[in-house]
Amino acid sequence: LLLTEEIQRTIRLLNNMGINIDEETILSMVAKHLKDEKNEKLIGVDDVKKKFKNAMDEYLERMQDVL
Repeated sequence: LLLTEEIQRTIRLLNNMGINIDEETILSMVAKHLKDEKNEKLIGVDDVKKKFKNAMDEYLERMQDVL
């Protein structure tokens, strides 16, 4: 519902400014931003996994020295 209202508001704003935008353009813009957001999230997850793995490797190395 929130997304629908935001899209309607944006289209109204563009029309009031004299900018005509077709359905295909809107859909391609939304699809591009969804793809970018998904890629950004995936990059963030990989970074977290890498940091966690490095921390665990360091911890296991220190524990082997203690044992």
